[in-house]
Amino acid sequence: MENKKSIRSFAKVLHVLAVIAKVCMYIGIVGLVICTIIIPIIFSKVEIEKNRVAIVGIPDARVEIYKDAQSELNIVVNDKKADISKELTDSEKLSAGVLFDMLTDTTKEAVVIYLEGTFILSIVTVILTIISLNYFDKFCKNLRDKDEVFDKDNSKYLRNTAKFFLISYIISIVTSSALSGALTDDFSFNFNSVSIVEILILYMFSHVFAYGHNLEAKKEEPKAIEEKPKATKRKTKKAEEK
Repeated sequence: MENKKSIRSFAKVLHVLAVIAKVCMYIGIVGLVICTIIIPIIFSKVEIEKNRVAIVGIPDARVEIYKDAQSELNIVVNDKKADISKELTDSEKLSAGVLFDMLTDTTKEAVVIYLEGTFILSIVTVILTIISLNYFDKFCKNLRDKDEVFDKDNSKYLRNTAKFFLISYIISIVTSSALSGALTDDFSFNFNSVSIVEILILYMFSHVFAYGHNLEAKKEEPKAIEEKPKATKRKTKKAEEK
């Protein structure tokens, strides 16, 4: 009995965390959709050339970034050259230089396509994560509300949670690898072993709950068999009395 109370308390906490995670995912989807819409608008005001990136068509925000003969990055804002050495740290200048090289080594149209594709695939990933969290939330509600810990649906909910997490994880790997390869010609494969272990643990627990449900069902079978003869004897006695 004490164990059931602990499980229910833990399930309540997990349910709250799952709800918070889903809310964050929904907010993330809104942000990604907004980015997908405004990226073409932003880049319509941007010119990308070899060693030069400039914002055009906005009178109050004329910005030009270019590399000089010494390959030093320069920023001009409204015809006034900014002192990068004062504004940026060495690490920030290095990051800005890498981003600048990525942009100027390709075309504006290619950058827009890459970014749009990334945002769209990210939206798909977030949707799959929400579906996974919905199944996990159902699992938590089952543990919280039902007397039977090894309910038959618990295994299904955990298995679906792991399945959709795995699909979203694979899509996120493909997206990050494709983007890095498209912009830098260096396809880096970012594999997170911790995420795979977490997914495998969920699969394992789904089998544990299925096994527990089968054990409970087998315990109930002898009781059902014992009750049937009693019911038959009662019917026989009533028939004899008549």
